Amino acid sequence: MHSTMDAEEKSKEETFHYPVRRSLLQPRVWALSFVYFGMVYGLYAMSFFLSTIIAGFQESFGVEYSIVEIGLITAIPYVFGALAMYFWSRHGDRTGERVWHVAVPLFVGGVAIPIALYLSSPFTTMIAVTITCMAICAALPTFWPLPQTFLAGAGAAAGLALINSLGNSAGFFAPYITGWLADLTGTQNAGMWVVDAAMVAAGIVTLILRAAPAPDNLDVKLK
Repeated sequence: MHSTMDAEEKSKEETFHYPVRRSLLQPRVWALSFVYFGMVYGLYAMSFFLSTIIAGFQESFGVEYSIVEIGLITAIPYVFGALAMYFWSRHGDRTGERVWHVAVPLFVGGVAIPIALYLSSPFTTMIAVTITCMAICAALPTFWPLPQTFLAGAGAAAGLALINSLGNSAGFFAPYITGWLADLTGTQNAGMWVVDAAMVAAGIVTLILRAAPAPDNLDVKLK
């Protein structure tokens, strides 16, 4: 296994030539940071405001839940999300396909979350929310093989760190933007539409990028 991994790393280094500086300045790495930002944006928006949305069922649908019931209902999407993460990532590993395994969940989640805003019962709304959560959880583990198709060695460490740092900044922006829009409009609708836009845009960028850049034909490796 170690020999195979070392051979794969050597092949990537010889094919793409992405040392640390080039990895940090590479537009593809920044674009992948945006893709990761989009999916993490959806994850954090749901994490912070799902319980608020469920609590709002009382006003929207005339039902009332205790704090314990809200907690249990909130857990449902994440149970199915964990299952989706496991089986979808295994399917990606088995087929070796990466791009569509990221893009499809992003599109599905992006479509499902605004649909949830306009359904007529708590049950159907939770189905749409659960689909969104499953989509986000499925996209997260299948994303990371994308940058590793062309990054290796120290360049991979730098590039992955940049993607992770910029992507996880959504954890700061998502709650503030979603909460600000809720205060501004009086509903969660505007914030969820932003989640939709972020996820769909991330899916589109994924398809545009594909898995890896064209092989690097530079004769001299950049230092």
